[in-house]
Amino acid sequence: ALQLVHVMVQSKNQLDTITACTVISACERSGEWENALRFLNEVIRRRVESDGTSFNATMSACDKGGEWGNSLHLLSRMTTGKLQSTVIPYNTAISAIQKHGEWNQALQLVGRMDQRKS
Repeated sequence: ALQLVHVMVQSKNQLDTITACTVISACERSGEWENALRFLNEVIRRRVESDGTSFNATMSACDKGGEWGNSLHLLSRMTTGKLQSTVIPYNTAISAIQKHGEWNQALQLVGRMDQRKS
């Protein structure tokens, strides 16, 4: 996955959503949350259109790497940006937070999710 991220970052070719999600998912599966985050930043820098899937895959990679703070930060970027967040990224963030015993944070997210519905 690391080599794939390096090639894609160095490449001058156009990135699309499918390629971005594939690379980030490869990072997630191989436990390389740092590379998933790095590649997501490249995707954002190149202004690749996204439906939020690449954010959610990166959040999941961070979760698996024990980086719940990064998952929470990515959720915040999604909800304050142009992306419409669904229940999926909230669930990913809540899962990451609760694994580390941060129940108050998790409950706050559940409240925010309920507020977005109304």
